[in-house]
Amino acid sequence: MKVQTLAYTSCITILLLCCQLHALFAQYNRYKWQIGTGIGLMSYHGDLSYKWIDPNQELIDLLGTNPWAYSLTMGRQLTATQTLIIEGGTGHFIANDRTIDWRGNPRTDNPNYLRALNVRTQMNWWTIGWQWQLRRRQAAAARLVPIYTMGIGMTHFTPKADLYYPSDDGQQLPYYYWDDGTIRDQPQSSGTGILIAQDGIFETSLRPLQTEGANYKPYTFHLRTGLGALLRLSPRLHLTLQANLYWTATDYLDDLSGQFPQAYESETQQYASNPAGIEGLWRGHPNGKNDRYLTLFSSLYVHFGRKAQSFKMPPLMMGALSLVEPPTTQYSSGDSLAQTATTQSTPTTIAPTDNRAAKNDRSAHSAMPKPNTTIYTSALPDSSYTKKTDTSATPPAHTTSAHANTDMLKAQIAITAQQLMQAQLQYNALHKKSPERKQLKQRINQLKKRLAALKKLDKQINAAQ
Repeated sequence: MKVQTLAYTSCITILLLCCQLHALFAQYNRYKWQIGTGIGLMSYHGDLSYKWIDPNQELIDLLGTNPWAYSLTMGRQLTATQTLIIEGGTGHFIANDRTIDWRGNPRTDNPNYLRALNVRTQMNWWTIGWQWQLRRRQAAAARLVPIYTMGIGMTHFTPKADLYYPSDDGQQLPYYYWDDGTIRDQPQSSGTGILIAQDGIFETSLRPLQTEGANYKPYTFHLRTGLGALLRLSPRLHLTLQANLYWTATDYLDDLSGQFPQAYESETQQYASNPAGIEGLWRGHPNGKNDRYLTLFSSLYVHFGRKAQSFKMPPLMMGALSLVEPPTTQYSSGDSLAQTATTQSTPTTIAPTDNRAAKNDRSAHSAMPKPNTTIYTSALPDSSYTKKTDTSATPPAHTTSAHANTDMLKAQIAITAQQLMQAQLQYNALHKKSPERKQLKQRINQLKKRLAALKKLDKQINAAQ
């Protein structure tokens, strides 16, 4: 019997642990709102790009420069796998015909190296979209899941170019691009000049100069698609790593699209449009494709606003012992304290028994339970419990019955403790304003009283034995 009780207790412990873990992970979908902030990098693909991600001095020296982009996202969870998101972000990208490799060395194999255009475009964007968690609806407790986003929005952009460098006396001097690919402080016609390099300060706003004769608008609509992964850190926190591609409706993110103007309004416009003075018709790419930009973000989200949800505990069976709540019966016994016990039998009234004969026999009395002590016997397999009052004076029978019923009482204590734990988990999982919390609170108080009474009864039976 002791081995059987130990097995029952071990099973209940494992069930409690599983219920606690399930309750923890199930709370991932119990919040309506989420807010997150992210940090990442930007790139773009257009007329000035050599590859999707072109190295530049900012990307090479991440800590010494400020290449970072930032985002702020608000989300409203619609279902277990879908979230409505509103995102705002800011950042910039740099593109340059004078490309370099990841070691900082010039990449003269760029076919547009001699064109010598460059741009740094400041970007601000707003997006409304949907986020899908690419998992089965049943996998609500998954810690790491892939995510996909799609949305529409608007992008505001401001392209600037590095066209001048400061002299010793503070004047802004232009760069002179020679046919050999060098940059000097004197025009090539002079035949001499000091080698210099671009200073990386993008001081000239390009849109007002109309470098191609086009007065384009500084904003555009975009479509966004994204793919990434979501890692749940706790019920209130999750971390995402996501790459997003923005398809814009303009070809002027880099101030570069079509042909060179037929005539220039000023020398400044001519220099900004064609700083190297190359000959040709097309300033941009003749395919006319619109520009796209790419972001790579790592974001941390906080969840708030718990949902009001009902919770229905499934029936739980353990062997032949049902965990369905049995009726509560009040028992009284002689001069002992009132005891509350849980049985599945109909309550009966048992009068105190004269125990004077047993008192004369000290040895018999020490082996017997106290008068009118409530004892439980098992009627397995139907798991009904029969309440008896010991009036016999035969020590062996009472000793055997006491051991058997003590084990069953301990099992009942363990079952009640498990019911109490499940009720507390249900209570904690519900919203504070849920009407079911009041009912669960009453249920928890009843279970606490019952558990205390059963423990007290167990203590009295042990003392009687």
